[in-house]
Amino acid sequence: MKSDNNKRMMLVIIFIIIFLVVLLVLLYYYTKIGETNTNGINNENIVTNLVEQGYIEEEQAILYTDNTIQQISSTSVLLAIQDCINTYYGYNYSENYKAVYELLDDNYVEANNITENNVFNKINKLSQKTDFFVIQAYQKEISFDQEYEYYVYGNDYLNNYDSLGSSMFIINLDFVNMTFKIIPYGTVSEDKFIATMQQ
Repeated sequence: MKSDNNKRMMLVIIFIIIFLVVLLVLLYYYTKIGETNTNGINNENIVTNLVEQGYIEEEQAILYTDNTIQQISSTSVLLAIQDCINTYYGYNYSENYKAVYELLDDNYVEANNITENNVFNKINKLSQKTDFFVIQAYQKEISFDQEYEYYVYGNDYLNNYDSLGSSMFIINLDFVNMTFKIIPYGTVSEDKFIATMQQ
């Protein structure tokens, strides 16, 4: 009888120990999730879910956006931006009106009354195959971790590497739809680039 009581007592103690271990593991897990959220690591998902569920307006989500202009140091980002501009140059040189028109920023198109038919009357038409090389680029976050505006300054080169001067672009990248739009400024000085970026 005493041995049965000892066995029951031992089972109760084991059960309590297992219960406490499970409780501690769960407590640790939920504490880590709370720390991740308060550190802002998962803010993108939180804000997106809150907007989608109608708990906050789109304008409130912008509060999480960093609107400061920061210089880009990432080589992969610089090369991606450079590829965007060289894609635009390729369409421009090959006189692909439709493709050039579709790459232009919507606000820029509207402000300059650009249509597919008059696109080359409103922007510089390339008469020679030209490549663009980024010298400086800065970014500004437009909407939290989804859209970025890039201010880009660089040199235009012919195939024989003769320089044609320096140009400026604003590139709007939309990481949600994986698209980009361009505002071509044409040939500008570095001072003009800095002044335009700071407006």
